[in-house]
Amino acid sequence: MRKRKLIIKDLSCKSISLLVLLLILAFIILPIFWVIITGLKTDTDLAHVPPSYFPSPPTLKNFLYFIDYGALKFAKNSLIITLTTVICVLVLTLPTSYFLSRFRFPGRKIVIGGLVISQMFPGILYLIPYYQLFDALNLINTLSCVTISLVSANFSFSILILFTFIHTIPQEIDESAMIDGCSRFKALIKVIIPAAYPGIIAITIYNIVISWNVFLSAYAYITDDAKMNLQVALAMMESALYNTWGQRMAATTLVALPIIILFYIFQRYLVQGLTAGAVKE
Repeated sequence: MRKRKLIIKDLSCKSISLLVLLLILAFIILPIFWVIITGLKTDTDLAHVPPSYFPSPPTLKNFLYFIDYGALKFAKNSLIITLTTVICVLVLTLPTSYFLSRFRFPGRKIVIGGLVISQMFPGILYLIPYYQLFDALNLINTLSCVTISLVSANFSFSILILFTFIHTIPQEIDESAMIDGCSRFKALIKVIIPAAYPGIIAITIYNIVISWNVFLSAYAYITDDAKMNLQVALAMMESALYNTWGQRMAATTLVALPIIILFYIFQRYLVQGLTAGAVKE
């Protein structure tokens, strides 16, 4: 009898947990589903009361409108900003994280503490100083100023993530590589980077998401329509449209789709990289 009660209790707990998970999943998925479905609806479907849950018939007219609006040109600008930012952050972060992890020097803890403290300040705090700097360097209205602001904003967090991950790699691996004739740089390239690839993928995805979705700095530093990224172009298009929810939701879907696909493919590396060092062995 007691065993039966324990089984019933266990099943009840699992059922409640499953129900809670399903509710959370529905809370996350339903808005995304509604955005996509709205983008596929005709104006007649959108005006229907009560609203229909599925388009009849579905149309790609709203998606084609955003493409005609210049989506490919804006996507190219977003891609340039994203790739440049990711490459710069990786080139700067890898040796810095390795140096902080492997070497002990006066002020090391202060440097690490400074990196942590820098995460406490909101990005908007640097907007005006950066604008004055870029204006003095004649970089306003270029993609370079957006890239520089992103690199400086993401640099500290990326170092902290990769530093924590490299710190979990035994230092004996470096020493073995150097005994075999590798320099510090070769040990970093041939040993540490392959061992730290989950952390590298994590900061890569993080920087891709931040760079692809950047709005504030791109809106503040760029005034030329030809150099707008997708996020600014989406905001400009939505402000020009009134009550055209199909076109707005279709554009939102196209802008978000690459990041959703990327995150779905590499999510396990992102979780592994972000939680590195959380458990002390």
